[in-house]
Amino acid sequence: MNNSVILSAYAFQRHYLKLLVEDIAEERMTAQPGGIVNHPAWQLGHLVVVQDRLVRMLGGNSKIEADWETRYGRGSVPSPDRSAHPSKADFLRTLDERRGEYVRLFGSVSSDDLAKPPPGGKIPQAFTSMGMFLLFIMTTHEGTHLGQLAAWRKAIGLPQALSKLE
Repeated sequence: MNNSVILSAYAFQRHYLKLLVEDIAEERMTAQPGGIVNHPAWQLGHLVVVQDRLVRMLGGNSKIEADWETRYGRGSVPSPDRSAHPSKADFLRTLDERRGEYVRLFGSVSSDDLAKPPPGGKIPQAFTSMGMFLLFIMTTHEGTHLGQLAAWRKAIGLPQALSKLE
């Protein structure tokens, strides 16, 4: 499998994310129906934080505020206060900018680079190569959060986003 196939699937996921959030009103972005803690504002912020980390892993520079890691990183507690979060449009604009930079950097990563071990830090040892880790984050991690958004939609009474696929 080559990078273009991976990036095509990644682009589709971004389209699915659009379908998941496009009809959520701003005032509902922090709703926590039925005890679902990870509301859409937190989900979007978390995806931005992770995307920014991936950019940095490939040699790019961070473009998010330093406190986003604390607010939306792993282990953070989503705030139900709508005023504590950027607008949906701001989240999506930042996510798209970070994704664009990541895709640009990923497109120039060699097979040799992908075969190298991932950098130390918080990356579990189960990920034996940079390629394995990046693919996991691009597919499984992001897909998990898209699934959480789909479950949130169901809990709040919105129709399935996949039904909007053309």
